[in-house]
Amino acid sequence: MSRLFQVAATSQLHSNSKSYQPDRMRILLESSLEQAWEKYVLGQNQADKKVVSTAAAVVLWHNIPHPVALSWGKPRAERQEILQKYLEARRKVNEAEKDTEEALTADAAAFAVLEQLYRSLYSTDANQDEEHHEMLHAFHHCRDKRVFALLSKISKPNHTSDDRKNAMEQLPKRCKSFVNNKQVPGFASHLAGQIAMPCFMNKL
Repeated sequence: MSRLFQVAATSQLHSNSKSYQPDRMRILLESSLEQAWEKYVLGQNQADKKVVSTAAAVVLWHNIPHPVALSWGKPRAERQEILQKYLEARRKVNEAEKDTEEALTADAAAFAVLEQLYRSLYSTDANQDEEHHEMLHAFHHCRDKRVFALLSKISKPNHTSDDRKNAMEQLPKRCKSFVNNKQVPGFASHLAGQIAMPCFMNKL
């Protein structure tokens, strides 16, 4: 927690200094803030068990340079929206009569949204790599309803820290058990990590 306040204080100190060098300090500060944010707030370092209060996290958030804040928050919010569209498209697939033209059309539409989500995560097209394309198909046809229930939770702007924790812990394990593709658990873990946010961050 002290690390968060130290970074926030450093931001204010350097911005008021006469010897402040914007370009150099921006790079150093953004790097330091990103490490602190990922480690203490988003909790992507699984080995680190520190608990950060919302108050400390908000202090850090409001001292992050605007472009950095946008680079964290905006892409995640956009991915949440795409994930919601994908889950809604899957619902239409399930509602259609199996093996009908309606079901096939709905399935193709849902997979197209999943491809869009993949591009937002990796800045590349899964179709460019046959192995990744097969992985995406395997994930799409996962029969475990719990996988998509977990994703539904973190796709909502008001999801809780428990929703995030459950998704991060359970998604890779369930995909490993229910999907016959070795790459899917890693994809599911990355998906959860890039979409889920602490509940306070969704409200900012």
